[in-house]
Amino acid sequence: MARMLIGLAIALIAIEAPSAAAEVPQGYFYVALNSNNNLCVPSNDPNLVLSHPPATPYPHFYLKTLRLLRHCDFEAFVCNDDHTDDFHWHLAPALNGNADAVSIESYNYPGYYLALSEQPNRLGVITHPDPSAASFVVKAGGANNQYSFLTGDGTQVVGIDHQLQGGCASKYALPESDVVLLNASQASSDATTWLLKPMPLPAPGNITVDFTNTTKQINPLFLHTRTHSLTRSSKRIDILVPSGLRRAFFSQLLYGESFETNLPENSAWTSTFFGLTHSNVSFDDSSNPFHGRNSLRIDVASGSGFAGASNRALGNEGLYLEAGKTYEGFFFARTDGKPINVSILLQNYLENNVLGYTSVLVSGSTWQRYNYTIVAQLGAACHDGTHAEGVNCGKMGPESHVCVQCEGQFSIGLEMPGSVNIDYVVLQPGAWGRYADLPVHRCINLPSPLASHLFFLLDAIAAKLSCFSRSAFRRSAKGRLREDSSYYFWKNWRGPAWERPSVGATWGDELIGGWGPFEMIDMCMAAGIEPIMTTTAQASDPGCCAADDMADLVEYCWGDNTTTWGKQREADGHPEPYRVHFFELGNEQYNSFYPDQVAAMEARAKTVGKGGELYYMFPWNSWLNDTQAAQVEQLGLKDHVVNDIHIGAGGAVETALSEFEARPQYSWGAVNAETNAGTHDLLRALDEAADLNDWFSCAEPNCQRLKFRTASFCNERSGHYDNFDQGITFFLPNMTWIQPPGYVHQIINQTFMGSAVNVQAQLPTEASVSAQVSADGKEGVLRFTNRASVPITMNIDFVQGKPAATVKQTILRAGLNGETANAPSNPTAVSPDTTQVSIVWDEGVTLAPLSYTVLVVSLS
Repeated sequence: MARMLIGLAIALIAIEAPSAAAEVPQGYFYVALNSNNNLCVPSNDPNLVLSHPPATPYPHFYLKTLRLLRHCDFEAFVCNDDHTDDFHWHLAPALNGNADAVSIESYNYPGYYLALSEQPNRLGVITHPDPSAASFVVKAGGANNQYSFLTGDGTQVVGIDHQLQGGCASKYALPESDVVLLNASQASSDATTWLLKPMPLPAPGNITVDFTNTTKQINPLFLHTRTHSLTRSSKRIDILVPSGLRRAFFSQLLYGESFETNLPENSAWTSTFFGLTHSNVSFDDSSNPFHGRNSLRIDVASGSGFAGASNRALGNEGLYLEAGKTYEGFFFARTDGKPINVSILLQNYLENNVLGYTSVLVSGSTWQRYNYTIVAQLGAACHDGTHAEGVNCGKMGPESHVCVQCEGQFSIGLEMPGSVNIDYVVLQPGAWGRYADLPVHRCINLPSPLASHLFFLLDAIAAKLSCFSRSAFRRSAKGRLREDSSYYFWKNWRGPAWERPSVGATWGDELIGGWGPFEMIDMCMAAGIEPIMTTTAQASDPGCCAADDMADLVEYCWGDNTTTWGKQREADGHPEPYRVHFFELGNEQYNSFYPDQVAAMEARAKTVGKGGELYYMFPWNSWLNDTQAAQVEQLGLKDHVVNDIHIGAGGAVETALSEFEARPQYSWGAVNAETNAGTHDLLRALDEAADLNDWFSCAEPNCQRLKFRTASFCNERSGHYDNFDQGITFFLPNMTWIQPPGYVHQIINQTFMGSAVNVQAQLPTEASVSAQVSADGKEGVLRFTNRASVPITMNIDFVQGKPAATVKQTILRAGLNGETANAPSNPTAVSPDTTQVSIVWDEGVTLAPLSYTVLVVSLS
């Protein structure tokens, strides 16, 4: 029978040969090994040296004699304890389901289990191990808490080989040792018998909450997520444009609309012929292209059939098309002679079926725009594309990334003799699938119970969204951006997309010429989102980035038709202002032009009636040098000049406050425009929630100088991702779903109360807390995080009396695997659970391991 020892820790010590099957221990332990030839403690008291901290009068024995199981560089050793979490282990139910076995899980790397590493017989901590390889049958030793751990077939046993190898081996010295699998019939007991020592659990938290003492009003812009797309977003929306933009916000379904040579887009287009043998299709006709360097040229000499070009979108994955839906688009074309019909087809290329058809009459030797609509009579679904021929799913990640092959294909061409040049081809859903009649994708086919629209999804994760419109960058990160950074200057991105330059506009492998900062701003404005725009602000090109250029940006956004640039905006087809209040002048660089640019921008802001309303972001984690900081201080803008702190999963509040304290002569503010955690799993969700607790609770006067926070990224493509696998929502051609960090934002949105209240807390390091109260004072909310792999109790004292016992409790958790994320096959694996519960406040609140817990309480 299995015996559960909850809340213990393991220390394994070699004593004598194991005999019978053990009652299977489970819980939290130090795992320690003492070989007989290394015992320096009284033989009748072997546990003396296992106390934490070391017991007197023998503290030196602890360091000299005790060897504890630990992991270092993901390899297993026994060595002297240095009091780190690497020595803490969780004996969990066996992954293979064997009731007589356990799996030994790292405490501080939940989801990593003791199992075979790449070296023969060497044990390490492995994520997603083979269940049998990470399950060990437990045999009892000769005394209490003494065990050995055997493989399922009983032929090998966990022990030490008196060697030191691997990346961390240089840190240790014999008799410290590697941990390996030994031959069970030959290994000595002093190398294979272990003692389990209960591990001390986190101390309870003690908090005092005063729901009547409001400390501040929470700025809704703390709840952003960031959208990277040559546009950067902040409604709590953060999307990585590289290859991920298509089917996220931009409604264009095709990849490579302008047929540019030597760019990744060409891989999406292929020549297509049906019956027309005397024909030619060229993708690189450079004679008089409409957009960029080249256009598509189709020549048919004789016969009938079809000759043209087909597009299967990003990575040749194919198009997802919905049955019975109308799609629309446009292209530009010219002919050499008489008018000719250009045919457009939607196809299921796997079954060689035509799903939809239309044709457009093209005439004239000058470039003209031609609009079309087409109905998909049948749909085109998506399937596993892992082994599909010709499909390139790009960079794949460890969680949530899958390769798909969709059945749909778009084709454009001729069915009769003649010639035509075609350029800048667009296919997008009709009004049913676009947001506010913009080139913004709206409808995504989501599995129940997820939302059916992308914007419903955004609403689900955001209380206040700000779009971060990154129009241009100074740097050329690893070749992902053009060296000529002035190419991304805002003036190159205004007006209709097909009138802008397109050659070289790439991020990673994604062409972005058709979707720029002003498209993102339009989307934000339509959705009630606060846009934030970043533009190139320092470049070698003398035509870029002068102070007057930046002032022109303010006028272009806000000026009316009596101003030069307001009139230009109207001529570009946008009579309404672009309502941008935040401008970032560069990205992750020291912009020496910043003082002059800000002075010019604020002067122009006053002429268009926006003086004192705009914010100017300095693109560096620290503030300006003292000379330039003094220049900016003299402008009198105070915290309307802000530095942009880019950080990991959290900590921007402390960073900003430290900067403010170190330089009290200045009054600038700060924003946190990037939280580059690099993950999207449950642990990232807990870091996100803890950092938001920090932002919500910050109550000292300088906290008013913090203007917004964004979570990176709002949206990420499954497959094809960039260097940071950190989307809080994911999408494929046929679905969009929320990741654990996104659910943190959803929970906060659904339980948001704008008034922070005083909380005095003494907490273990693994926990955090914040509290808020509703505007009418009738309800309060408590937000807790527990990043430990064990429960933590919170003792709560309420200054003005206890709330009602019945509360609405929402928990986000996923057992004891902190690296759990939501795969498309199980998109709600980690999702909130909301219930009504009854709490006895005098007994405290127990937080589940690895959890975000929110309690909405009644105060009336």
